[in-house]
Amino acid sequence: MTRLPAPWSTARTIADLGPAMADWLNGRFPDRPGYCGTTIAPETKFLVPALTKLCQAGFVTTSSQPGEKGRTRYTPYRQQAAVDGIVAGTHPALKRVLELKHQGLLVFAHGRDLAIGRLDGEVVTEWDGRPHTWFGRRLLPRDLRNEWKGVSPEALTDVLNNGVQFTVIDPDWGGNTRLWLALMTALEA
Repeated sequence: MTRLPAPWSTARTIADLGPAMADWLNGRFPDRPGYCGTTIAPETKFLVPALTKLCQAGFVTTSSQPGEKGRTRYTPYRQQAAVDGIVAGTHPALKRVLELKHQGLLVFAHGRDLAIGRLDGEVVTEWDGRPHTWFGRRLLPRDLRNEWKGVSPEALTDVLNNGVQFTVIDPDWGGNTRLWLALMTALEA
C-alpha cells in the first residue's frame, strides 16, 4: 500500500478517523487503510451520502453493500443491505444503533465488554444459492491492526482498546431502504 494521506496518519482517535473515511468516500484522496482498491465499488456509489453521514457522526464504516437481487450472465445472486465498521464504545448514539434490532434489523457489536450477535457473522451475499460474502464477523486484534494499517499509533490504540465493531444488516434479501433510513433516524435521535 502506498503511504496514506495525512488525515489517516495524523488521526488520534476513532472520531478522527470518521472525517478521513468520509473524505475517501467522496474521492478527496485515493487511499484508505484496509482496502485493496483505490475507489469504492460501483454498486456502492449511491450509498455515499448515507455512509458519509455515518462517518461524520463517528460510525467509521469499513464495508457496505446495497441489497440486490439479480443475475449475472449465468448465475443468480442475491444480497442483503449491510454496513459494518467501528465506533467508540462511549459514542452517545451507539445505544440507539444497537436498538435497531427491535426494528427487525440484524445487529452485531463486538468490543471489550460487549458481544451482541454471532462471532462468525452472517451471510449477506449468495451466488447461485451458495454463501459468498459475510458481514459481522468479530475481528481479532491482529485483524484490526491489518484493517487499520497506516493510521497513527494513537488511533490504532483507540481502535483496539475502545472500539466497538458494529454491523447492521437488513434481513430482507434485495431490500435497500429500511437499513439506511433506520440508521439515519438513529443518528438524528
